[in-house]
Amino acid sequence: MAATLLGLGCTDALPCAGASCPPIEGAYLVSWETSTTADCDLMGPRPPNLNISREGSRVTTLMGGVLLAGNLYDTYDFSLSGGPYSLRGRAVVGSASSDGGVHLTGTLITDAVDGGASCRVQEGFSADKI
Repeated sequence: MAATLLGLGCTDALPCAGASCPPIEGAYLVSWETSTTADCDLMGPRPPNLNISREGSRVTTLMGGVLLAGNLYDTYDFSLSGGPYSLRGRAVVGSASSDGGVHLTGTLITDAVDGGASCRVQEGFSADKI
């Protein structure tokens, strides 16, 4: 998945439109992985819940009090950014439940300053729609 997410800007993915957009809007319960790459001892905000709003292919959420905005693509990948945060991932949609069985996986990237030096923390997550 990392290759898919990191290569998002270099693919033929297009912002989704109409029925091609997965229903990712709503509230999610988030599970955070231990930081896999960190240039420092900082962590991102790691909220227990994530609330995503969507209008067409445009998606937004709050992370650590900062508005993140970005796009949802026809490949079901999404990429949002704002302030020191970037949230990238993919929606996996099933049909077993009334919420469509939407599951998100991805990475939160936090660019910060630790003791005067710049650092980048990448934390994986998975989230289920609640």
